[in-house]
Amino acid sequence: MKFLSFLILILVFFCFSLSAQDARKAAEIYNQGLQLQENGDLDGALINYEKAISLNPNLLDAYNNRANIKLSKGDVEGALADYTKIIQINPKHLLSYFNRATIYFDKGDYDAAIANYTKTIELFPSYAMAYNNRGNARRYKGDLKGAVEDFTKAIEYFPEIFEAYLNRSAVRQELKDMNGALADVNKAAELKPADALVYYNRGILLEETNKNAALADFSKAIELDNNLAAAYARRGLILLSLNKKAEAISNLKKAIELDPNLLKDYGSFLK
Repeated sequence: MKFLSFLILILVFFCFSLSAQDARKAAEIYNQGLQLQENGDLDGALINYEKAISLNPNLLDAYNNRANIKLSKGDVEGALADYTKIIQINPKHLLSYFNRATIYFDKGDYDAAIANYTKTIELFPSYAMAYNNRGNARRYKGDLKGAVEDFTKAIEYFPEIFEAYLNRSAVRQELKDMNGALADVNKAAELKPADALVYYNRGILLEETNKNAALADFSKAIELDNNLAAAYARRGLILLSLNKKAEAISNLKKAIELDPNLLKDYGSFLK
């Protein structure tokens, strides 16, 4: 009986030693994969991460890095499965909820995106970008007031979050709060004065009330990004309204050259 107990202890010790050995080997293979990934060998890194996971099925970093590579290669479902596996292993892994939410948002599954951003916020209540992104999902679902609340919360936690000001401006415009929309886009311009989209958005806000200011903003947007087709188109329409036909047609042609899809919207103005 004593011999049997001793034998059992040896077997248990051997099993634990083997497990520890596998964990060490998995960590070694994972680190090699990390180096391959940093060197740009994504296929090699994937092989290593898969080997590491086979040795240590709880190696969260390997799942996470494998998911990121899969995402970069367009394997969205594979990445989603890996983030989900991480959450199964560690239900408090907030980055996986955030990443999974972003995938759902890109897939157009706004309910799932909102649920995952909400879980992220539960785990990290001051995560400004999670509020911002949830606001976008709510906006696309048609919950404009909820979106404004989320963008406002993002700004409360991080007053310099450029994206939230720009997004809140767009939603306030949809809600016909033009003064609020203008205040937000002006703040966005303060935070990122070299961002073409800020001036483009402000130009749209000013088109009806101040054509010259709108014209200046569209011109600034083009100065910062001379491939911004929509800015040429908008500038062209304002120039038409100011009876500057030659300049207007030049801008509209440039817009269509950059984006042929605009022909159906603006082609009639060239006649």
